Amino acid sequence: MARREASAALAAANEAAAQTRIQDRAEFDARLADARVAWAREEGDVLAHQINEAIGALEHRISDTVAHVLTPFLDTEIRAKAVTDLCALVRTRLGGAPGAAVRISAPADLLEAMRAGLGERPGLAFAQEEGPEIRVVADDTLMETQLAAWSERLRSIPA
Repeated sequence: MARREASAALAAANEAAAQTRIQDRAEFDARLADARVAWAREEGDVLAHQINEAIGALEHRISDTVAHVLTPFLDTEIRAKAVTDLCALVRTRLGGAPGAAVRISAPADLLEAMRAGLGERPGLAFAQEEGPEIRVVADDTLMETQLAAWSERLRSIPA
């Protein structure tokens, strides 16, 4: 009889432990999902700000370069018009839907956070992709996060 009681107590303890593990896993998954949302929002804001600054710097560099090159040939008024027109052309190039010069692809949650930070502006195209990577393609330049490689390296480190 004592053996049956011990066996029943062990089975009850095992069941309680299994239920605790299930509950702990569900709580962990919920915290992880919340952390991912917060991370995506924060990183999306940071990346949106950096991309906005980079686009502004690109427009500024092109404007300065064109002004410098055209100075000997054009008077101030014509030079200003040429620079303005070229900047408008660059913005148009950056904004056209099929020919967008800047294409951002990322997982849905991070992409939405970046879209919220950048807004719908000419020159930007957004595309949802599976996997952890964020890719920014500007004409023939590719920038990619390499999060999967970092994650794999971290997993390979012995605990």
